[in-house]
Amino acid sequence: MCTWSYNIVDTCSIGRSIAAVAISYFDRFMGSSTSDRVVQLCLSRRREFQLAFIACFVIALKAREGMTVDSMFVTETLCQGMYHQLEIAGMEEEVLMALEWRLNGPTPQEFVHYLLELFPTSLSPSDLKYVEALKETACEFVELGMLDYSLALQKPSSLAFASVLLVMQSLSSEAFNPAGRMAWIERAALVAGLHSNDLATQVVRYRLMDVMHEHETYYWCEQLLKHR
Repeated sequence: MCTWSYNIVDTCSIGRSIAAVAISYFDRFMGSSTSDRVVQLCLSRRREFQLAFIACFVIALKAREGMTVDSMFVTETLCQGMYHQLEIAGMEEEVLMALEWRLNGPTPQEFVHYLLELFPTSLSPSDLKYVEALKETACEFVELGMLDYSLALQKPSSLAFASVLLVMQSLSSEAFNPAGRMAWIERAALVAGLHSNDLATQVVRYRLMDVMHEHETYYWCEQLLKHR
């Protein structure tokens, strides 16, 4: 489902964070008790399961990307004629009721941006260059992490923090002096309650590293960042 979402947003030139939003909606919906009958139907039938995810994806496009989604585009392009417009609209309503219209939780990509705002304001121009590289690569790590079931179920802040730590580990020794790195880690703990030595953080971090190696991404990013 996540890969399918990435393919759609890439085709439409939309940020991949929308896929993360859709997955979050879907996970919350499937775990809700408000629409228990519909959820049980989704769990037992592949057709309804896919319909629920499509509804979550469409809601994400509308709520977080501000798009006016054409119903024909959904039924004919996204669904390849598998579902009627009324079926999709009905499932959207079920999802919205189950989520109680709470649609604005931050994505892992947004947490990456928020966390990097915690770097000291006195960074040198060269270090600012590394912050941008860190932001871009950490978001790519998040996107790949979302393809792994265990990581997709982690808190967005935990996945974002682990991604930043993993990319920071790959940076050349010239990037950020030790005091700057330590100041950022301390601020992340103070402001966001995220601790680099926590067992939960380490579990997410090492699983993310495994995913990067599986996709042959970690080595490539490591070499790229070292030569910036």
